[in-house]
Amino acid sequence: MTPQQDSAIGLSAEELELLRADFGTATKNAVELREESLRAEADPNRSFAFASALANARFVENSQLVWFRGRYNHRMEELSQPRDYLAIRDDYEALKSFVHDLLAEGRTAIHTRDGDESNPAQYLAWMHGNSTNQKFKTNLECAVLELLTTELARQPKPLTECRQEAEQEFEKNSYMRVSRKRLVELLGRDAPPSALWRLHLDYPKSEEGQRLREKFLQAAGVTERPITDEEVFKTYGGTREHLEELIKQGRFKDTTLAHYQELPQELITELVAWTNEAQLQRLTAQAFAPQFAMLAGLSDFVQMCAANSTLLKDAVPLLQSALMEQHYFTAPILEFGLSKVDLYASLQLSLARLQPGPELREFWLDLLRREDQADRLAVSAYGLFMTAPNRAAKRQLIPQILALTQEKEGLFATHAYTDGAGFLHTYKPYEALFAQVSQSCFSGARFYRYDPDTPALRILTGWSLHGSSYDLAVSVYTPAGIEHQHVRYDLTSGAEQDLGPLQSFAQEFLESGYPVSRRIGISSFNARRIMGTEPAMVIDGGDRDLSGAVEGVIGIGGNNAPFFYHSADGTLLFGRCLDSSFMPAMRSGLSKNRFDFSQLKQRTPIAELLPWSGFVGQIREDAKTKRSQGRLFDSTYYLEKHLTVALEDRLRTIVGVLCAKLPVQQVDAEQHHQSDPEL
Repeated sequence: MTPQQDSAIGLSAEELELLRADFGTATKNAVELREESLRAEADPNRSFAFASALANARFVENSQLVWFRGRYNHRMEELSQPRDYLAIRDDYEALKSFVHDLLAEGRTAIHTRDGDESNPAQYLAWMHGNSTNQKFKTNLECAVLELLTTELARQPKPLTECRQEAEQEFEKNSYMRVSRKRLVELLGRDAPPSALWRLHLDYPKSEEGQRLREKFLQAAGVTERPITDEEVFKTYGGTREHLEELIKQGRFKDTTLAHYQELPQELITELVAWTNEAQLQRLTAQAFAPQFAMLAGLSDFVQMCAANSTLLKDAVPLLQSALMEQHYFTAPILEFGLSKVDLYASLQLSLARLQPGPELREFWLDLLRREDQADRLAVSAYGLFMTAPNRAAKRQLIPQILALTQEKEGLFATHAYTDGAGFLHTYKPYEALFAQVSQSCFSGARFYRYDPDTPALRILTGWSLHGSSYDLAVSVYTPAGIEHQHVRYDLTSGAEQDLGPLQSFAQEFLESGYPVSRRIGISSFNARRIMGTEPAMVIDGGDRDLSGAVEGVIGIGGNNAPFFYHSADGTLLFGRCLDSSFMPAMRSGLSKNRFDFSQLKQRTPIAELLPWSGFVGQIREDAKTKRSQGRLFDSTYYLEKHLTVALEDRLRTIVGVLCAKLPVQQVDAEQHHQSDPEL
């Protein structure tokens, strides 16, 4: 995973020397990184880090110079060349024209192994960050400031005018319009959840869209019937003989088909109107977006370079003024390449990155009062937090945020929707806001719960494990202030007393998994008690009597491993991990499904099970073997890094409690998931 090589780009010796004078440090660092990456190839964690650092770099002129990689055209040709810099290095007007023309192109949709979109602002930011020529960097910042001033002063084409253009195009092109007959044809033979995207109802955020979505799903469900043989022939590909054979095998016995022509006429009329309006809104956004391509690029550059620039801070009053303009506040989501950009939120973020100190605190509070969109509220909260000097000061601002947002209509509602695959999801707008609170005010994401009725935001600030009891430290934020509370939760009996919301908070935290250290937790637990002479399902005991013992599969740090436990003598043994081809789910905060015993290809002989210390050693040996095989990603590497022999007592206590809770007649234990125990 090394940068691309470009050995012949036609530079003269003088040109190459000039480029090396300005980018010599960047080239030296990239060469060292590449060499270190090659030496560390057996270490997947380090090689991945090196590859990430070199992701936007390519070597030219036989590795004498490193240059940017990632500005592509639609034909996948690399457009960034060292000659770009030579033309603009000492010529301010040429530099300004280059920035203007480059950013006016907007983002380009591409398809490469490195990504699906080319953002020209990244090229400018790369030159700004890697050139050691201070005059060039100052000129680049001046050019960006000048263009930003011009763009923000320009009156954009009104959205109403873009709407009129879209309506004219819509009328001229009949294929864009959906009629009642064409709507039924469009839905075809898709299952109702899969048909939602054709109706632009896959992720509706408005109440009207959510109402129509549910109305459609209910009505379409009424029209579903078991598929007939003739419908199989019309719906599925393949020869008639092959389909007849599948029918005989019963492949379609549980298949149903929706008959959309039977939908109520009133509903079809509503769906036609909704779909056509969605098409019009898309055309309007397409006509509206191009005029903001350069402004979006300038905003991206400011965000990328704000930390290393003093001059760009002169844009603060410009951005403040722009954020009070109605046409930015009401602008629709812009589509560039494959990205959807909220220009207003982008300008918010640029200002938040640039602000020098606490001077803008009241400005961000005003934006929090004004805004009601969840994503923009999250950016405003970030801007407010950036006015505070440290995390402790940021936490003091949380009550003000709660006071300003508690009355915002729709922010604290929970919306349920079904995706195209038929899975039910919930959308909680406020999660974006409180995720920002968690990330900005604490060292890493924290487990939190919000009670809109109180209102109160409870955030877990620490935990410790004593025997079978967890001591949880919880900070409770309300509009009135901050209160620090503690709750002790015993796995065998629950909370020491009925603490109401605090007890529920502890239960929810532990239902998501049982942490045993900052990095490791029991992410899933599926066990059964072996009764009498019945055969074991996970462990092969041979001639050994396993009656009364517990066997199962335990998730440790997102990795599933068979285990054996017997309370009579305290035996606790572990087998080799069953699945480790992916990074552990708990690292990304995702749950891992409980392991299904039916997925086991064979039982693990009890002689191959190891005590905890042996299991830890086995993990290290497995990781070493996988490195030698060149495997780049494997969750075993995570376990190797964070498992220690010292965790045995904690793990044994929790496993013992969970096994003691198993009923006498138990096949599958209660499912437990791990979200992210890292505090």
